[in-house]
Amino acid sequence: MPNTSIVITSIFAPTEAVTKFANLPDYQLVVAGDKKSPPTGRSPTSPTST
Repeated sequence: MPNTSIVITSIFAPTEAVTKFANLPDYQLVVAGDKKSPPTGRSPTSPTST
């Protein structure tokens, strides 16, 4: 498990930048959504995640 995390909040679907963060090998990406977030809640690295 990575020792460093990137934590972001967003009410939008994953952007190119978020996808790049998610693919950094030594980092764990944590995305916090809220009621305005897209209902699918898809992961930037897995289009089927919820």
